Amino acid sequence: MSPASKTFRVFVSSTFSDLKEERNALQERVFPKLRELCMQHGCRFQAIDLRWGIREEAALDQQTMKICLDEIARCQRVTPRPNFIVLLGERYGWLPLPYEIPAEEFENILRNVSGADERELLTHWYRRDDNAVPPVYCLQPRTGEFVDSAKWQPVEHRLRAILLEAIKQIPIGAYERLKYTTSATEQEIVQGVLSIADASEHVFCFFRSIVVPEKDGSVCPIRDALLDDSFRDFADLDPEGKLDKEAYAQLNDLKERLSRLLPGNVYQYQARWAGNAVAIYLATSWVSSVSEVGVGKRFALGTYAGEVIILLSHNFPTETPIVTPVRIWLYGENANSGRWDDSITTICQWCGKRFPVSDNILDVIKAIDRDANLSPDQSPCLDFPAEAWEEPRLISECPLCHKPLKFNPFIVDNRGKY
Repeated sequence: MSPASKTFRVFVSSTFSDLKEERNALQERVFPKLRELCMQHGCRFQAIDLRWGIREEAALDQQTMKICLDEIARCQRVTPRPNFIVLLGERYGWLPLPYEIPAEEFENILRNVSGADERELLTHWYRRDDNAVPPVYCLQPRTGEFVDSAKWQPVEHRLRAILLEAIKQIPIGAYERLKYTTSATEQEIVQGVLSIADASEHVFCFFRSIVVPEKDGSVCPIRDALLDDSFRDFADLDPEGKLDKEAYAQLNDLKERLSRLLPGNVYQYQARWAGNAVAIYLATSWVSSVSEVGVGKRFALGTYAGEVIILLSHNFPTETPIVTPVRIWLYGENANSGRWDDSITTICQWCGKRFPVSDNILDVIKAIDRDANLSPDQSPCLDFPAEAWEEPRLISECPLCHKPLKFNPFIVDNRGKY
């Protein structure tokens, strides 16, 4: 294996708002294990999930799709296989404007736009770049009032409508048409899967479908359900708040093409919709255990069949989570090397990220410990006075997500003991 091929660079393609939990689960539980496995074999694993990778400036510069497609190409260059996985739910997702259009194609479009206002709008937002070879018309950055998404979206929709109407009148190939007619996710999938000859040997897809409870206790697919605004993050809705049938048809067509191309590599699962409470992954066996994952976000069920089922909560009331300050051991390149962290840190139970505990909290904890005057063989958990656990100065917030946290009145620090 050459040095370049020792890196497994895998692009994660999906819509964003509806599949946050799946992507978080991959980042928190799956990818760390894959990194460890690759390290054991002298390789590296890199997951490319652009939900965390595209800066706001790039989005305002209209570069989102270019960055996504360039990253897919880079994954394909670095790692011949595997280099792509697909997550799809019930959303077809955002339909971007083409970030660039070949000059000849754009000028042909302009000749087929009859209204002067429409032509002026197109030429305002698309400018010719003669430095490109061959020349192209580039979508211009969003500046001024159009930094606000609410102001930009009507313009974006109007531009798309003008382009879609114009391309009906001009000869244009099926592949070239995709940049006008398909979602960002489908464009990623076309480049990462549908145009790859050996995709069936290394690309895997995961399709989630939502079933909605009826009043009689039965369930129906989301396409047949009476939807409201609470579904907006999980399905494409039209301006009237109803299911966008065109987007839903495009999504199902995409899923069917993937299923035909990747037999045996497509995994499907269901989630039960429960409004603003929980969406429950359906189990096929009796539940044997329940564990909370994080705070007020996810619950893991273990079944007698060996399944792990996830319950996703929404607006589920919870108390302020309790966290413990600790000094962790930082492992080196192998199990026999490393050092104790210089800082006392903890993990936020809301966002799952580790952060240094503030000096103010540490000073409060040290004062509690000093006042309690415990002997070395006494445990803070068992022998601290009741008021130590109710100390209001131990209530703070995560500096990253700014959600409330309550700190335990002790520090776990084993430096010097091992």
